[in-house]
Amino acid sequence: MKKILIFLFVVFTTVALFAQTGIYRPFPTDSALWSYGNFDMASFYRTCAYKVKGDTTINSVTYSKLYTIKTFSYDNDSGAVLHALLRINNTQSKVWLKYVDYNLFRDTTEFLLYDFSLQVNDTFYARRIVYDSLSIVTDTLIVERKYSIYSINDSLNLTQLRKLRHNAYYNFVEKIGSDQLLLYPERDIAAFPFEGHLIQQFISCFKQGETVYYQSNQCILNYYITGAHELTANHQNLLYPTFFQSGQPVHFKLKYESELPIETLTICNARGEQVEHLVLMHNQEEIIAQKHYAQGIYIVNLKYKNGLNEYLKIVIF
Repeated sequence: MKKILIFLFVVFTTVALFAQTGIYRPFPTDSALWSYGNFDMASFYRTCAYKVKGDTTINSVTYSKLYTIKTFSYDNDSGAVLHALLRINNTQSKVWLKYVDYNLFRDTTEFLLYDFSLQVNDTFYARRIVYDSLSIVTDTLIVERKYSIYSINDSLNLTQLRKLRHNAYYNFVEKIGSDQLLLYPERDIAAFPFEGHLIQQFISCFKQGETVYYQSNQCILNYYITGAHELTANHQNLLYPTFFQSGQPVHFKLKYESELPIETLTICNARGEQVEHLVLMHNQEEIIAQKHYAQGIYIVNLKYKNGLNEYLKIVIF
């Protein structure tokens, strides 16, 4: 009997500790302290684009295939490598991801990437990915909370961070993360599900009063741009917002801080299907998509007249 009680105590303690780490806390307020840092991930010529193309079925479950393409042309499939498998259940408002490279990611088990049904104070179970080594420099800054760019549901919190890349705003939405990132999950579905390329810029909120939030977790913040290398340094055009509630029109705004003309805007869904292709007028400042999109992840391609391409993700929640 004593052994049984000890066993039950150990099980209960383990479950309690695990549940405690999975508490879904509201987004920190203006008084929160955040650590900020950056590190070099790869040279410009070693970066790659993401592309979703084709399906596969595993154990009667259908997935979309997510490739990385190590070229400067999004239309060129040369060198494409299968990176992960993606599936979206719009009925449950959830997105799952399954890696295919065991050696790189150490775990090929399907995991929950987004749960758009979560509300503040709901609980979730976080998946954490640990990298072997990173050279990181950090500093401290205050994140300012605003609601000026886009009006969202009151149950979600929007935080904007300025003065990182292009001196532009980066939007953070609770349970969605930053709006400027591509598909590469990082640490935790609650606040930071994506990672970028090139110079990695990240923040992690670590303390507000006596409460510690997301300690040592990272959120990657940068755009992903491919094309003529010498032209990217002065590229400062901004497309925003990149998150929308389902059932509402996708209405982008463009802020031009360079003379580099954008020719087209193309949107693909998580199955790799083109759902929008718009030819833009020179210095067009507003873009209204023609369709209403279902919940999920979409990839936007801005193509410039000189051949440069910019890729962003948008999230419909």
